[in-house]
Amino acid sequence: MSAEEVPIDEDYPKNPNTVYGVTKLASELLGLNYHENYGLDFVALRFPLVYGFGRVRGFGAVYGITC
Repeated sequence: MSAEEVPIDEDYPKNPNTVYGVTKLASELLGLNYHENYGLDFVALRFPLVYGFGRVRGFGAVYGITC
């Protein structure tokens, strides 16, 4: 998705065109749903680029998350 306005605010239309973008939006919507239905506090952080251990050159890098 390319933005026509920069910077993008929270009211900008959400229309992801990649599987990655769709899963990010779906995760945010699930969090909002849990907040509305169960009162669960929810914060979505949008990191523009991740850098660090396990990072491979290019945008096609795969990240592992340990919880």
